Parts: sequence; C-alpha cells; structure tokens
Amino acid sequence: MILAAVSTSEDSSLDHLSAGPSGTNTPSTPTTSSPTVTLIDAALPVVFGTGVLAGGILTTLAQLRHHQRQQRAPGDRIHLPADPQIQRVEQDLHRHYRFATQADRQLATALTALGDLLHRQDPPIRSVAGIHLADGTVEIVLTAPAPPPPPPFAVVAGSQDMRWRLALRENPADSPIRPGSRPHPVPGMVTAGFTRDGGRLLVDLQRRGVTVCRGATALIDAYLRMIAFEATTSPWAPWRQVILVGFPEMSVLGPRAVNYPALGAALDMLARRTDPTDPLHHTNADSGSQPATSPHRQNGEPDHRAGPDGDHGPVLLISVSPPSAQDLDQLCALLQDSTGIAAILPDHPARATADNRADDHAGGRFELANTQHGPVLHASPLGLTVRPPALPAPAYRDLALLFGATQLADPGHHVPTYPALPGPSTATTVTATAEGDHGLQIRILGPLEILGTHQELLPKQAELVLLLALHEPYGLRNSQLATYLGPDEDTPKPPDSLRQHLSRTRQRLGTAPDGQQRIRHIGNGLYRLHDATLDWARFQHLAALDRTHPADTIEHLRDALRLIRGQAFTGCYYWWLQPSLLETIRAEIVDAAADLADLELAADNPAAAARAARCGLTADPTAEQLWRALMRAEHAAGNLATLHQTWRQCLRQIADISLDGKPHSDTIRLFHQLTAGPRARAMSS
Repeated sequence: MILAAVSTSEDSSLDHLSAGPSGTNTPSTPTTSSPTVTLIDAALPVVFGTGVLAGGILTTLAQLRHHQRQQRAPGDRIHLPADPQIQRVEQDLHRHYRFATQADRQLATALTALGDLLHRQDPPIRSVAGIHLADGTVEIVLTAPAPPPPPPFAVVAGSQDMRWRLALRENPADSPIRPGSRPHPVPGMVTAGFTRDGGRLLVDLQRRGVTVCRGATALIDAYLRMIAFEATTSPWAPWRQVILVGFPEMSVLGPRAVNYPALGAALDMLARRTDPTDPLHHTNADSGSQPATSPHRQNGEPDHRAGPDGDHGPVLLISVSPPSAQDLDQLCALLQDSTGIAAILPDHPARATADNRADDHAGGRFELANTQHGPVLHASPLGLTVRPPALPAPAYRDLALLFGATQLADPGHHVPTYPALPGPSTATTVTATAEGDHGLQIRILGPLEILGTHQELLPKQAELVLLLALHEPYGLRNSQLATYLGPDEDTPKPPDSLRQHLSRTRQRLGTAPDGQQRIRHIGNGLYRLHDATLDWARFQHLAALDRTHPADTIEHLRDALRLIRGQAFTGCYYWWLQPSLLETIRAEIVDAAADLADLELAADNPAAAARAARCGLTADPTAEQLWRALMRAEHAAGNLATLHQTWRQCLRQIADISLDGKPHSDTIRLFHQLTAGPRARAMSS
C-alpha cells in the first residue's frame, strides 16, 4: 500500500507516523493542541482551507459552466445561484483558491518525484509507505530499508535508510523534477486525513480492494461525503469513473460520477462490466455508449489523460449504505475478476459488533471516533491515526445546490441578464466619463491597471479604487467599503483603519485637473470617484451603439475590442468579485467578437474576421463560438494549414475545461465540414 502525507507545516517530523516494517504498530492517541470540534459542526471554509476540495470543486464548476456557455444564445447568460448563502459558498471557494492550487501543485510534484524514483529503481521498490511534503522538501517514507536512492534524492540522517528526501525549488524551471514525466505512481488514492503536524495522508484504495469504515454513522457519512466530492472533482484524482450509492445530488458532476439508489444495483452493474460476454463490458455504465476518447487521440496526438497502454484509471465505488453479507461476497468476487475496482463503504453496525465477517473480505479498515481533541481516523493495517477530513451535511447540501444551479435550464432556454450589476447603468453616464481619458484610468479587461495617479498605488489602495469604479455612478458608503476591504464578509475593516486608508489613497492618487480630490465624500458617508474612466464602461458603451449601419457598427466593435488586453481581472483574487459580473463581461466580449467576425466575413474581409475572433479569445480562450468563427475565417481566406493549426489549438484549450475532454459537437462538425469539401481538397493539393 502506498501512502502520502503532504504538509505545509514548519514541523516536518515524521515521528508520529508509527507504521513500522510490519505495519501493525499501535499508534498513540494524537496529542494535538487544536480545539475540540466535531465533524457535524465543522464549517465549510475550514474544509476549503485544507486545500482538499477548493481547487477541485472550482475546476469542476468551471467545466459545468463551460458546458452552459456553449449552449447559451447570444445576449443570454448562464444560470448562477440566486441564494445568498450559496453565493457565499462560492466566494469562500475563491478566497481559498490560491492555497488550494498551491497544495495541489505540491502534491503533483511529490507524486511525480515518487513516480520517477520508482521507475528508475532496479529491482522495483515494494516497501513505499508514503510521501511527506514540508518546508520545500519531499520525503519518501519506506516500511523497510532499501538500497541508496538515486540523485537528486538523499537518505535522511538517522532514518536507518527508511526516509529519502528531495529539496523542491519554488521556481519550477529550477526543479530537478519535471511534472508528468512518469505514470501516476498511486493509481487509486484518496485523502485519509491529516497528521498532527498538518501533513496530508493519502491511501491507495485500489490496492486495498475493499475498505470498510467503522464508527458512528454521522462520522462515517461526513467522511464518505468528503471522499465522494474529492474523488469526483479533484484534478489529481485518478478515477476513470466513480460509482456512487446514496449521493443523488452529485449526479450533475459530469460523466465521471454515476449515482445508483441502492448498493445491489451498483454491484450488478459492476458485475456486468467484468463479464466479457455482456455488451456493458465495453461501455459506460451511465449512457451505454462507447468510452469517451480524448480529442487528442482523434488527431494522432498522445492522449495525456490516459495512463500506460491507454488505461484511463480504476473505478471507485463509494456507498453510504452498509453492505449485507451477500453484498460483501459479491464485491469481493468482483475484485478477484478485475484489478481495476476499489470500494469504500461502511460496515454494517450489527455485524461490526457481532463478528469479523467484514475483516475476512476487507483489505483495509478505517475506525472513526470522537476524542477530546476532535474526530480521529485509525487506518488499519498500517497502524496510523490521523484527523479525518469531513463534509458535514449542511456543507454537502450547499455544494450540491451550487452544482445544481448549473442544471436549471434546458439548452437553448432563454436566460435574462443578471439584475443589479455594479457599474454604469446608462449610456449618458458612460459617455460623459469616457471623454476624460486624461484623468484617472481604471482598466480591468486584462490585468488590473490604474493609470494617471500621482504615485503608484499599493495593492489594497488599488482595490479601493477598483471598488469605487465598479460602483459608479452611485458610489459606496463607508460601511460598505469597510466590509469589502476586510478579509471576508464577516470581518470588516475597522473605522480608524478605513479613514487612514482613504486618506493615504487620496494622497497617492493626487488631485484632478480641476483641483478636486479623486475620491470625493459627497455626504452621509458616501464616496465616489471623480474624473475617472473604466475600460469596461467604455466597452459597454461602444458595443451598445446603434447598429443600423453595418460600417459604423464594425468601427464601433473594433474600437471596443481594442480595449481587451487579456482575461478580465487577471491576477485579482478579491473575495467580493461577483461571478455574475465576471460572466457578464465574458459573455458581452464573446458576443461582440462573434458579431464583428460575422460582419467582417460578410464584408469579405476574412483577415479582419480572424483578428476579431482572436481578440475575443484573449478574453475567453475556451469560447468555442469564437474558435468556430476563427476556423470559418481561415477557411474563407484559403489558409488550410492555419485552419488545422487552429483546430489543434482549440483542442488543447478545450481538453481540460470540457466535461468529456472534447469540443462541442457544433465545433467538431464545422471542422469536418471545412476540411472535407472540394475547396479544402483543392487548397491542400
């Protein structure tokens, strides 16, 4: 069994990892000084703060919203949660985004290091117990002494040749490890819990076969909910498919998650998959269709999602329903027929106290219990005790509602624009401010830039200016500014600190040409910007101008697209940024770029149409409407080689954001139409 513990703590000691060569040592109860908590009362931000879920949930949410965007009609918007509580959940996700991605990046580096090491050892190492990542180092922990490791690893002094260490560098270009250079060394891992010093322990469920959980039902349910979300959303999770029993809300998470109402139905499906005489043996369980093929493979490129020999990973069964004795017998028979299936489920309470039947089948056992320091999980047979991650029922409900909001509308159903968006609401306001380009200029259509200041702004000062710019022409009250400028919604900036912040920001902004302050207090605690322009407001104005005359429309849209420097708010991680604002900016840019490309093509100007599409793609590289416009433009210009290059670029952009790794059917159909006709054959000859 392979275990991995990834730590961000300064204490990198592994003394509390009590597994010895036999893996049967009895661990002592953790003596952590953390406050007493229970899983059921745990707050969702605490779960996100561990980095276990935030990155994966955001990735999966982005995939589902990409699917929505490809279905929307021009001028429409995708569905977003209307419940303030669910909106706050998404804000919490984004607030912890940077930490989560850092943790996942560290984990990926550690796994790559292990994969390279195992590949180079001859004979292969069979005694790997885990990986520990802390203080910029990765340690491979063994259950038995092994020959000296190859460089750049080194034996840890005093470890009796049972710990190997590699120093990691912050700059990936300087690292001796290249991500993705070897196959995944831990084919079936999930997070078991966190060690006393903050390390992250992962277990390989595939090698364990069947893992049973024992303890209070509430503890087991909360733990299995976490495992289910991690297995179906985490970017490093290796599962080809996750079979869920008792998680109906998670069926919206895409083709990797398939839910069954009862354990027996799931086992019957798995039995059919392992039967070579059954048609389901070669199909997906949910749709009955052939397994999805990555678009890279369709064009002769390597499929980066696949493992060795095209294997796309194992299948994991997660059930909140305890198995009967018959279920256990059937499950273990399935594992004997297939090495690609793993299962984790609760043991039957009555059987767990009456006999050890589950132990006869299970390759591993998780004992969960509450202690004075909070819940603990004891993993057998390795003999380690950790703090289990958990997803309490309210948090599970909130996440299910967040994902469920992506499924509210049928494809093509009209969705109105979002109400009450910040920013200028009338063309007259925008026109008046757009003429003052000599004043303060706030640019958000790309990395945040604030030009025309007396001195360079500090990051929090730039955030203050941006907040006021986004809430023109109405401004913000001091209580609102205090809330927005705090670290989260519940921790406003103190009044004295806010007053100092306003004063210092004014000093760095300088005065306007008319002598007035750039941040004006207009009474009753209300603040507004003076003599300032916002590129997003200018874009809205140009894109909304009268389109009666095509020539004028083309010029207006060209001027609008010239304002785009990249993806909106690049590098901004403000917790208060509303998804509705980001979606509106994304949608209006895509619509404007697509409109301009169509007008340029109609005017027999394919080069200009291609420029319009590429400009829009800088703001949204995954907008398939614009990839299709670009392919049509290259085809109209007779650039068959560039057309094929555009198609490959599209595939690379869509591979990770699409639920199945493939472009929309309209995109695929258009490419084949453009490359299969007589004109395409003539251009290629």
